[in-house]
Amino acid sequence: MARRVRFIQLTLTGFGRYDRPTRFSLGGSSCTYTAANELGKSTFLTGLLATLFGPPVVRSKLRDFQKRYRSWTKPDAFWGELDFTVADESWRVRRDFDQLDVQVWRVLGTGLPELRYRGRARARRAAEADGYLRHLDDWLGMSDRSVYEAMFTLSQRSRLAEAWQIDPHVSARVYGQAVERLGGSLQAMYERFRSITRATREHGVVVGTHGARGGRGDGRLEQLAARASELELELTKGREWSGELESHRVRLAELERHVEQLRAEAAPASSALDNWRAWEELEARLRPAVASYERLRTLNDRCQEAARSLADIRTRLAGELSSFAAAPHDLADRLEYHTLLGQALTDARTQHTEATCRRQEASESLGRLRARLAADFAELRGRPELADQLADLRWL
Repeated sequence: MARRVRFIQLTLTGFGRYDRPTRFSLGGSSCTYTAANELGKSTFLTGLLATLFGPPVVRSKLRDFQKRYRSWTKPDAFWGELDFTVADESWRVRRDFDQLDVQVWRVLGTGLPELRYRGRARARRAAEADGYLRHLDDWLGMSDRSVYEAMFTLSQRSRLAEAWQIDPHVSARVYGQAVERLGGSLQAMYERFRSITRATREHGVVVGTHGARGGRGDGRLEQLAARASELELELTKGREWSGELESHRVRLAELERHVEQLRAEAAPASSALDNWRAWEELEARLRPAVASYERLRTLNDRCQEAARSLADIRTRLAGELSSFAAAPHDLADRLEYHTLLGQALTDARTQHTEATCRRQEASESLGRLRARLAADFAELRGRPELADQLADLRWL
């Protein structure tokens, strides 16, 4: 059996005219929605039903759905999220219209969501036992989209429908004092009914099985209403923050894709920079080898010049020594003997030079001796008999 369903908030992103995350506060309504003309009521209803029941599962119809309802700005995000209550339970359904992924959370009393289901849309026959259809049957009492869609009413807001909201003074002048008296009477009846419902014990009224209560004595109802208002305000703020968080997540995803794109664009430059650094390192390692190569090349050039000079000398010697072609066979022995003779001649000249030096020294010594003898025996030159005396001495 179906229970009371109240839609709290719908968020559409990339759906039709709502290219950015757009939240609709539904205020607990479930079937009737009123808005001005050209504000996207049909798109809103299609997004709500698509989020709740899913897009078509037939491929051709699914492509038509995605082509028709994806925003013309071609955003990356294309999803819908619906917050609603079933009796006293809070639920949240989020559906991705690109990946066909659906997630169901049960929102606990602490405000934290608890994931209850996650899956992908499938064909009708294959999805009969699907857990999401069981959730739909439990929430709505049905899983047929066409039947549920027939229950919705969309109306256009007009000025005639809001005529009762004109200023009371103007209405009194136009319609007379009856309008003012009617408004006062309705307000008095509202206050009286409110007083009776809050203090059934004092008025002797018993409603249901809970018995009468004294609302004026304990004021518990007012406290609960204030607490409910505070919780609703906190819940609204939490939903707003959740929407902002989702917007930030979408923006973060866009920034991440932009960073990836920048990385892809910078990859060639980074690769070129790495190659340049590797080239510099290779150049630093090869610089000594290059210097050695330059020295070896210089030495090679010098060796080539010496080889050319040697080739010229060989050519010249080949022309000059051509007369030795008719030389005798023992020319080498003769040249060797000639070399030995030259060496012997050199040795003889050296010995002759030494003998000449010794003879010169002997001549000088003899001259010194003669001079000494001449000095010592100069007084004996006038005594000729000495020769005879020396002869006698020799004879003796």
